Amino acid sequence: MKISLFIPTYNAASSCHDIFLQTLQTIKDANLYRVLIIDSSSVDNTVGMVASFGFEYKIIPTAEFDHGKTRELALELLSDSDIVVYLTQDVLLKDTTPITKLIAPFFINEEVAGCYGHQLPHANADLFAQHLRKFNYGDMSYVREYNDRYVFGMNCVFSSDSFAAYRVDVLKLGGGNFATGGVGGKLITS
Repeated sequence: MKISLFIPTYNAASSCHDIFLQTLQTIKDANLYRVLIIDSSSVDNTVGMVASFGFEYKIIPTAEFDHGKTRELALELLSDSDIVVYLTQDVLLKDTTPITKLIAPFFINEEVAGCYGHQLPHANADLFAQHLRKFNYGDMSYVREYNDRYVFGMNCVFSSDSFAAYRVDVLKLGGGNFATGGVGGKLITS
């Protein structure tokens, strides 16, 4: 299975070093196929740091950055992958092997369409942000399927836009198919 990682960056030289180190370890542990950074014309040394780690990168004008549009560009550039992991530059991850844990369900169950990982609040997060992280990222992993919509409502299709992985073929079908369970996929949180 070809697993790729995408991280959008902007002036991330001071914040991405640890994530890039984790990525290097994941390349070894999980045999990552490709690592792609799309940088929004940083004015610091982000691109130099990305190059020093040996990751692929593409620079886009700052004005062209849009979370959805940039993720779609990454999907297009990584379309030869089976799984794409999306990670933002500011995410705080729960432990030192989060990407390896995030992609594990894809190997266990071929019906898994997407997974998202536990994200921690930043040290200066207000009470609302802390509560939101606790609510969205509980202490236990779970699987949700289409029929769970009766129990969880809109939360049935919650997924993190900061740390998530998806099957490329499912993403190419379109978000509507994934969100409504049209492909019979399962969403897992870890």
